[in-house]
Amino acid sequence: MKHERDVEELLKRFSPRPAPLGLKELTIQAAGQKIRESRLLTPGWRWIFATSLVLLAFSALADWQISALEQNRLSALLDLPGEKALSPEKQADKEAAELLANLPDLDAASKKLLRRAFLDEERAATQSGQSARRFTEGIHEY
Repeated sequence: MKHERDVEELLKRFSPRPAPLGLKELTIQAAGQKIRESRLLTPGWRWIFATSLVLLAFSALADWQISALEQNRLSALLDLPGEKALSPEKQADKEAAELLANLPDLDAASKKLLRRAFLDEERAATQSGQSARRFTEGIHEY
């Protein structure tokens, strides 16, 4: 080590070697690949997820509109009365009251008996109409 040359030889052993060519690029590519693999949603899956959400919202809106339209058509077809309409029994009570108003000279017991007979007749007519409908429905099934 007395010579300068020996010292230089010794120092060459401790100096770092240069990195192989392309090591930096390979390291950056490997890190990028690991990041892409660790993503929960890749860009392709993000598009699929967003598209499916839009289609779901569209189908829910379309179903709501179609249901409302069908309900309107059924109501118009069946001519269903609104909630404020009188039930058949209330309508029969109203008709019985009108009938009894035209007969002012009856006593309370006669009015009650007449009202009961009128209501029973209305109920029997309603039930016979329903039974006739059921009978014809049974015929049409075969």
